[in-house]
Amino acid sequence: MKVTKKLTKTSQGKMDLLKMRLQTTRLKKMLENTRGIIDFIDDGKEKLSGEYIFDRYYNVSLVDKIIERTRGVVFDSSVLVPEGSRQIYSSFDECKKFAEESLLSPFTQKDITDRPGSNDEAFEDTPEYKMLTDVLSWAGIFKQENKKSIMDIVSNIFDHVFLCFEKNKSSRNGTYQLEIESHGYTNHIELIDLGEGISEAKDGLYSFDNLKCRPLRLILEENFENRLKGSEKPGGNWLATITDSYLGLQNLDPGCTLHLETTLVDNMDSNFIFLYSKNVNIEKKQLQPECSFTKTPLGRLTWNNKTDLSGFEKNIGQIGDILFRGEGSHLKYSILTLKPA
Repeated sequence: MKVTKKLTKTSQGKMDLLKMRLQTTRLKKMLENTRGIIDFIDDGKEKLSGEYIFDRYYNVSLVDKIIERTRGVVFDSSVLVPEGSRQIYSSFDECKKFAEESLLSPFTQKDITDRPGSNDEAFEDTPEYKMLTDVLSWAGIFKQENKKSIMDIVSNIFDHVFLCFEKNKSSRNGTYQLEIESHGYTNHIELIDLGEGISEAKDGLYSFDNLKCRPLRLILEENFENRLKGSEKPGGNWLATITDSYLGLQNLDPGCTLHLETTLVDNMDSNFIFLYSKNVNIEKKQLQPECSFTKTPLGRLTWNNKTDLSGFEKNIGQIGDILFRGEGSHLKYSILTLKPA
């Protein structure tokens, strides 16, 4: 059956596009800081393998970097959603204080030992190894009793921010509307163009060709007809905030919490995919073999640091398969970040 795509400009009132651009920029920064935390933690995990030489100065630097990135996540969230930020700051201050008193303070009171492997002491018995293990426990890799880890705080922040985004979502509208019909079902997508996402129609008549958002076109062009065929929930209502390279996609249906954030440009250093959802189990739908999943107190952090532009585009297309087939689950959220090694 043919897929019909109809793009129209609506008669909605003027939007505060500057405010929306600032919110989008701040959200990107929050995701960037979170990705930085994950990268630092992963680097620490690699050091524990024993294949790398490190000293206590590395451990102290790791703590400082994680604190700085977490401070950024906390600040970003307070700008996005001011209400509730006091409790978030309090949790962060408590976690930071623990690091200063239990991880950093003992370091300043001791002499620096020789690097691991310079004597007969087993690597796992060195002060450096124990300190790094404690640092990663504090960061959230190893379970701690009665203490909030860095990743606990980050997880709570994502819940807080995106659940606040869910409020009054049914009343949100765009300045353009895209309707995609196939197999008797229609997906309605409200579009908010932050710049260069939709080209102006000289005659006032818009078509799908006017849509210039690369990630959204990729999602909507890749096998869309086959996606809707046999879907559990093939129709849906969506809000898409777009530029030519950025897509922020939110499901507007009651009872469905789903937010997709992605940027697609030729420079892979700038590309990322982030998915927050209570209704999509992305772990059961493997994207690329190099994707990995890390448990957190609230769900999964899904991320990748080995891919190319072609693999990135395939992942965006496959996420489209997952989202528009309407397959449900109870996953809280996933972060998929893709960048070169």
